[in-house]
Amino acid sequence: MATLVEMALEMVIARAKSTPLTAEDMLQELKKFHVELKKLDTGVVAETEESQQETQLAASLTQKEAFKRNEVCCMICGKGGFKILTSHLRVAHDLKPRQYKEMFGIARKQSLTAKTYSDSRSKKAIESGMSERLRARKEAVKTAKDSRQAKTAGKVKSSAGKASAQAAPTGAAATVSPIPKRKRGRPSLSVVLPTGE
Repeated sequence: MATLVEMALEMVIARAKSTPLTAEDMLQELKKFHVELKKLDTGVVAETEESQQETQLAASLTQKEAFKRNEVCCMICGKGGFKILTSHLRVAHDLKPRQYKEMFGIARKQSLTAKTYSDSRSKKAIESGMSERLRARKEAVKTAKDSRQAKTAGKVKSSAGKASAQAAPTGAAATVSPIPKRKRGRPSLSVVLPTGE
């Protein structure tokens, strides 16, 4: 396995092939690569200026600044220009919207989309008649459910009436006893054995 110095030397040689370097520049590059590789080897990752600026920018963002009318900005990395923030959170930060909202104290009902985007989508849905179609479907499902309940209730009443009419002798008053509800678990069986006389 190559040592850190050898790895840094290979990196400097590769860089020198693409861009001309003086001897002094090569030594500086070698030292720089060696220090960075040493930090990686020990587990200490140095933050670059860019990541420090992003962190400072994200820390300085308020909710009002993050949720603008035309765009939404990420409060973690500070990137802006999003119409919908959820896909960025999933891909870049491996977060779900609920986790992001809890992290920054954002209300649960707060949308992670730009206001103009959600308004335009709402307007398109109204123009296409989506709300009427959804309302009609909901009513159709409800009427179908009600008719199924009425049919099953009619079957229970008619089967109970038939059973009592068959069991009762003619001329006697027929009484309909309610069907007992089924208990949870295994049903208990009662067996009546004939007695030997």
